Amino acid sequence: MTKKYNTHRKLRSKGIKFGALALLGSLMLVFSTPLAAQAHCDSADGPVVTAAKQALEKNDVNLAFPYVGPQYEKEVAVAFDKAMAAGAAGGEAKAVAEIYFAETTVRLHRATENAPYNGIQPAGQNYGPALPAAEKAIETGSTEELKKILNEAVSKQVDEQYRNVTAKKVEPNATVNDKRESIEAQFGFEKYALGLYESAMGKKAAAGESHAEGETASAPAEGEAKVAAPIDKGGNNVQLGLAGAGILGLGALMGRLTRSVGRKRVRA
Repeated sequence: MTKKYNTHRKLRSKGIKFGALALLGSLMLVFSTPLAAQAHCDSADGPVVTAAKQALEKNDVNLAFPYVGPQYEKEVAVAFDKAMAAGAAGGEAKAVAEIYFAETTVRLHRATENAPYNGIQPAGQNYGPALPAAEKAIETGSTEELKKILNEAVSKQVDEQYRNVTAKKVEPNATVNDKRESIEAQFGFEKYALGLYESAMGKKAAAGESHAEGETASAPAEGEAKVAAPIDKGGNNVQLGLAGAGILGLGALMGRLTRSVGRKRVRA
């Protein structure tokens, strides 16, 4: 009977280790898949993941709390306790625990921003010069370098967009197709200018639908609520499914690891 029990324990232990490795592999596949541009807070070397790692290393969940809204602190705390308990086993269990807690923290950070969550992005992403300049501005208290970078970028892009308009300018006797291309270039330039201005002013760009669907952009009437356009998530459905399955699998595995660690402590 004892021999049979020991054999069962070994198989169960191997099963947990295999499950951990399988989940790690699937999550790495999800994380390494290119996605649409996102804020650097989603990256593996971004501030949210860094805070989550530091919280585990220093056994201080308060280091992660500032990155989520107060309504999510309890969920972060629960995930933190599970990660700490499971991570005590070391090895693959600790690696899974770290990913689980980082995933939870980033997901709730995105929920705080009312933004979709598409998984943790690979480290080393190149976001261009503006982001490092913004970080430097925060550190040094000077925005001069950032403004220089932004001014140069905007000036260059405006010139390029305008060259496209002038290149497709036509005479009154041009063909219908040539006139259509000219109008599309003009509208594209106008939408670019409007979107750029609204972004600079901290407004959500509203020019995306202007002219593109044959409609004229207009402000809502007084007292009329403006309905936000639905977010198109079709391109990310498969990846979101994989990420969701990975998170659910991690949660189940974390529960098993936590119970296993608890039983070991009781027997000790």
